[in-house]
Amino acid sequence: KNGNYIWLDGISVNKLADPNVKGIITNVLDTTKRKEAEDKIVKLNEELEQKVEARTAELAAINNELESFTYSVSHDLRAPLRSIDGFTKVLIEKYADTLNDEAKRYLTIVTNNTEKMEHLIEDLLLFSRAGKQNIQKNELDMNNLIYEVWSELEKEYESKNIVLTIEQSLPYALGDAHMIKQVLINLVSNALKYSRNKEKLEIEIGSYIKDKHVVYYIKDNGVGFDMANYEKLFTVFQRLHSSKDFEGTGVGLSIVKRIINKHDGEVWGEGKLNEGATFYFSLPAQKTTN
Repeated sequence: KNGNYIWLDGISVNKLADPNVKGIITNVLDTTKRKEAEDKIVKLNEELEQKVEARTAELAAINNELESFTYSVSHDLRAPLRSIDGFTKVLIEKYADTLNDEAKRYLTIVTNNTEKMEHLIEDLLLFSRAGKQNIQKNELDMNNLIYEVWSELEKEYESKNIVLTIEQSLPYALGDAHMIKQVLINLVSNALKYSRNKEKLEIEIGSYIKDKHVVYYIKDNGVGFDMANYEKLFTVFQRLHSSKDFEGTGVGLSIVKRIINKHDGEVWGEGKLNEGATFYFSLPAQKTTN
């Protein structure tokens, strides 16, 4: 009557019960307010999506800046650090006769800490590269990759009693061979490091198929970890064990997570204190696994 449009729903038409009376009865439900509310919700969702997209782009830009900053700082720190390390070693070698024991101890502390700093910088550069590096996915022969990694790492543990069990025919997967090799180096070296105090180091490497992905795992019988602290496991600079007991920078597992995420896979771990740990990571499977 006032010229406005309204929304109607549930229209029904019925004849009058009295046959002597001409006409029909119609019933309608005015749903205008509901429709207006629905339109508001649609508009709010659209605005929210726009805000999320804008915020995501902003966060991506900030993250890229942080990545560039980390890379630049880490790269620029290497030269002065090497200079400190070099001159410290010269002092120890050339002036050993004129230095007292206390001075030698101080210089040794400087040398040890520069080595730790060098490892930290190297890990930060790896972490930064893992975020920027483009993936070249190819068919991965995981058995060959693991044997390559093992041949590089086992030399450090030649004096240890190691029992290594590797699944004979690990399924092939899709991934960047260089990046996945880094994942294996980090996980296998961790398994060896945290098991080194055992009389017999037991390392098991295997796999299984799940949801079009191959899940690989590295299991050890080392010190393990408390699952109550699981959230810290893949966080940069977070360590579940004292650096006095086990060396490390707290970046290795973060690098693993970043690389696997770029491969559209997942990484997780399970452990119990003094009962060992198992780390898993998944990669897209081949259409036909070998």
